[in-house]
Amino acid sequence: MARLTFLVHKGKEYTVQKYLASWGQELVGRVDIKHYPELRSTGHTWLKRLSQDVRARRIGTLRDPGPPTGEPRIYIFTDIERLSASETAVAEALYQRLADHPDTRLIVNHPTRSLRRLELLQLLKARGLNSFGVYPAGEHPQPERWPVFLRDENEHGGSFSDLLHSPRELEQHLAKLSAAELADKVVVEHCDTSDAEGTIRKYGAFRIRERIIARQIHFSRHWVVRVPDLQQPWTGHEELEYVEANPHQKEIMEIFECARIDYGRVDYSVADGKIQVWEINTNPMILIPKDRQDPLRFAAHDRFGQAFTAALEALLAGAGE
Repeated sequence: MARLTFLVHKGKEYTVQKYLASWGQELVGRVDIKHYPELRSTGHTWLKRLSQDVRARRIGTLRDPGPPTGEPRIYIFTDIERLSASETAVAEALYQRLADHPDTRLIVNHPTRSLRRLELLQLLKARGLNSFGVYPAGEHPQPERWPVFLRDENEHGGSFSDLLHSPRELEQHLAKLSAAELADKVVVEHCDTSDAEGTIRKYGAFRIRERIIARQIHFSRHWVVRVPDLQQPWTGHEELEYVEANPHQKEIMEIFECARIDYGRVDYSVADGKIQVWEINTNPMILIPKDRQDPLRFAAHDRFGQAFTAALEALLAGAGE
């Protein structure tokens, strides 16, 4: 029987755990969660030892693959955007080790070939897919349009600032940050996707290899949509319709292909009929437990949960064959 392992950053395992504890219980025993190594300061030492004695060491909580067992294995590399430079080097070495092992049937996502947020959003802007620009904050950029805001380059916590409406406001805000803080911040041109009533829809859709699965809509009237703070019977119906129809799957697959990411969730909105991508999260929350679901959203999330489980089962079945 095939097994699937999610590789996650330490402290971020809850994204998969909460799914397995509720919606994905039938996959318990076939799906593992393992940590990347804790190697921010010792990555180079570890890499040297890895080349000398790979079988005797452990990588975080992932043991050396060891001799063939005949059990097909699938590995999904997640949290790629959260890895430090030394952790990325270790993850790449781990990727190669796993790729060379005879039990490995499939590895999903590559720790260095997959694009991170800044690279992806700049590429989408250059190709005319996104209408807004994104700039490294440390370069003290001159955006093409206003307002702008700051956010972390790799984390998923939303805006780091209010909307900034002029070069002077931006420079005043940047001047308050240390060099270390500037290094991991980006300046983003604000893209207003609200409708005539002022409602913003933030869509989310997963990719699991060849499948695009519509996940959710967060409705809000605030320009930063972190939670669905507008919930009415009509929003529940619209979210279910979105999950069932999966209307943007062709365009979303093209975006994931641009990013060279085979597993993750893209967050986006639609402006003037055109998709505007905010980010791809390679270790997103899959589903919170059933007993914590909002009744207005349960039908949509149940439909997504079935589709997500079916996609993982298909991966496992394919590896077994």
